[in-house]
Amino acid sequence: MKKSYRFLAIFLCFFIRINAQQESRVSENSFQLSSLESEEFTSFVKTYLKNSQFVMVGEQHGIKEVGAFTNIIYNIGQDFGYRTLCIETDAVAADKIERIAKQNNSIALAKQLNTEFAYAIPFYNNEDDYELFKNVVAKKGNIWGIDQTFMVQFRMNFDHLIKTTSDKTLKSKLMVLKNKATAAFNNAVNNKKYDANYIFQYDEKTHNELMKLAQKDETKEVLKQLWKTKEIYSYNTITREYYKNNNVRGQLMKENFIRYYKNAQQNEEFPKVIFKLGANHAAK
Repeated sequence: MKKSYRFLAIFLCFFIRINAQQESRVSENSFQLSSLESEEFTSFVKTYLKNSQFVMVGEQHGIKEVGAFTNIIYNIGQDFGYRTLCIETDAVAADKIERIAKQNNSIALAKQLNTEFAYAIPFYNNEDDYELFKNVVAKKGNIWGIDQTFMVQFRMNFDHLIKTTSDKTLKSKLMVLKNKATAAFNNAVNNKKYDANYIFQYDEKTHNELMKLAQKDETKEVLKQLWKTKEIYSYNTITREYYKNNNVRGQLMKENFIRYYKNAQQNEEFPKVIFKLGANHAAK
């Protein structure tokens, strides 16, 4: 790569080495290089990875270089037991990304998914991210999605539940809701009406009806996440409790992470994870 990069130990967020004093002295914790494959950069990363369990790359969403950068970190991390990539989606979206990444025609499948459910998976819409995802699964790694469900994702998650439930009554109910969610999304986009999205129509009565019909724990969890995301978004759009929006979302992300983590502990005592999350969101 021919570009000039400037890296901060702060940016990489290798938690165990950075203290408040260092954060205030940016010049002492940064250096310049012309290649991510240089020995200087590789040695720098290895120094931190060998004594860490978690690493976070804080990104500005939609910048394709972040995918390439994270891919290099992931590759260096293989010698130190880093197998998991944790991203800013919910579990349903992360599972779809992982399944797509296992296919030879992953880019075409990702574009197909985006055509069917436009904007349902935010942030991961460039080929560099999918090169990262393909690399993770090729190395027998896992992709965890710990964030809230995205606000225009309801139709995709309803579709997921339709395909994974065997209960005919629940399936029928979900098909009706998927159609409503799709119509609401089209209305919101075509008429530029933010509040036309289905998340504002999804109510407690509907949610409770679905929960009563759900039989599998996996189904109930997807539905719980839908209701939780409605609560989180409402702190911004209805009650204007902006701090609570970030706080409740952060708590949800921690809970979702712990669920993945405890499951992974069945195979290893201290699973190592590389996080790829929005720098602003993660800080909040």
